[in-house]
Amino acid sequence: MLVRHWQPDDGPVAAELIRAILNDEFDFPVTRADVDDVEFNAYGEGLWVGDDHGRIVGTVALLVYGDRQGALRRMFVVADRRGSAFGVGQALMDRLVAEARLRNLEDIILGTVAKFDRALGFYAKNGYVQIPHHAVPCGFPVMPPDDIFYRLDLSA
Repeated sequence: MLVRHWQPDDGPVAAELIRAILNDEFDFPVTRADVDDVEFNAYGEGLWVGDDHGRIVGTVALLVYGDRQGALRRMFVVADRRGSAFGVGQALMDRLVAEARLRNLEDIILGTVAKFDRALGFYAKNGYVQIPHHAVPCGFPVMPPDDIFYRLDLSA
């Protein structure tokens, strides 16, 4: 499996991967239009896919906002490639953090949902610390239904 930059042909597949995970696994009503930021790449060079021999198995995006802040967006891995045995999520996270450091960002903020319990543990394992909603920096693009927020300090 390799992590590579999103290519135009990846758009429909990556968007459907996210839509299917949210709809089918977590019962979030998501339409194709809700994921067109991935289909049409609203993230420029900050959108990556996990590619397992031609099959897209994960996505992650870095949205730079404010002066030196990043937002982790669209972190998704298909069910049959989750977990440390596969390393897809970790490879995507490592790529995102490396890019944030390269861009000299101070931190990465993410919003997520309490029902994504495995993801919450994954973020904590990667050094993210939960922050209250009122501590989310101004300008961070909160997406419904985000109800939990995390911050990774990159200044050290």
